Amino acid sequence: MSIPPFVGRATELDWLGSRYSAAVTGSPSTVVVDGPPGIGKSALISSFLDSLRGARTLRSSGDEGEISLPFGVVNQLLGHTERSWDDPFSAGAAVLHDLDLLGDRQATVLVVDDAHLSDAGSLAALTFALRRLEADPVLAIFVTRDDQVSQLPSGLLRLADARGDRLHVHGLSDLEVAALVEAQGLGDPGGAAATRLRRHTAGSPLYLRALLEELPIETILATGPLPAPPSYARLVTGALATHSAAAQRLARAAALLPDGAAVDLVAGVADVAHPQQALEELGVSPAILTQADGAGGWAVRFPHPLVRAAVYDDLGSRARATPCTRVPGISSPGMPRSVTWWPLPMARTTPWPTDSSPRRRPAWPWATLTPPQASPSAPAD
Repeated sequence: MSIPPFVGRATELDWLGSRYSAAVTGSPSTVVVDGPPGIGKSALISSFLDSLRGARTLRSSGDEGEISLPFGVVNQLLGHTERSWDDPFSAGAAVLHDLDLLGDRQATVLVVDDAHLSDAGSLAALTFALRRLEADPVLAIFVTRDDQVSQLPSGLLRLADARGDRLHVHGLSDLEVAALVEAQGLGDPGGAAATRLRRHTAGSPLYLRALLEELPIETILATGPLPAPPSYARLVTGALATHSAAAQRLARAAALLPDGAAVDLVAGVADVAHPQQALEELGVSPAILTQADGAGGWAVRFPHPLVRAAVYDDLGSRARATPCTRVPGISSPGMPRSVTWWPLPMARTTPWPTDSSPRRRPAWPWATLTPPQASPSAPAD
């Protein structure tokens, strides 16, 4: 099935266009673009580059397998194969020489994708070169995961911060979600269905495409709960299965409760006497469950609704008609002090009886097992 590589992002494209216009007029810009994995950062940059006319583009990307390769990214940018330099300053001088070749006759757009996976020598060399640009028509764009921005050199980040040249890529809006569904030839999903899809996927194009590929359109547009695609569920539950029995019980208990439930409450449901060790296990990449200090004390959260969905869906397949038990004396905001629970690993097949109940959510084949963090500035549901 053919899937359009890019939809929407008009605001982000306009923002990048304004930085390019500034560079063309002799005000070089260094831009850092960050966002969660799968949110469409690379597609955004590709669409932006396609829209340019008359600009020279130099593009490279970092790679985990080449992070120790000296000046690998600089060699990509300059079109070399195995050229080496004694130090980052010599390499940076070579970059400056290349940028000066055109003078002010043609603008240059330099892009480093997956910059957090670039070799340290290249990042130092590029920082050296960019700090010495004065009136050159150069726009430099560094693309990175939002949880890896700190891997970039501090001097590079200061260049971007000096002019506010940072762009965080959020999830698609409802309208953009609808455009993606329609562009795939599945028709207009309607406002309510688009909102539902956006909520389930946090607007991630990669997650949305997985849903559109793996689930029939009737299921996607129905009003009932969305199941997790099997490819995603296998990876998430496979990762969970590598943890201790206590950690697995803790994650399954958290999936039955509203996100942000108190640690003591989740531990009581899971029958885990010492939850800290289990939480430490589950918080190691690929993270399945994390803890945060909330208004009512320490609470547990899934890193993304889709992770919780996969765990919850797995519980649904285990559900059996078994007697329930009670966990008295455990309280959480909005919860009674004596609650009836289904024992784990068994699970109730109906959602938790509150407005914030976990429901079956869509999921995605989790290639990196590192879903995006929900943006605090995302539109309120």
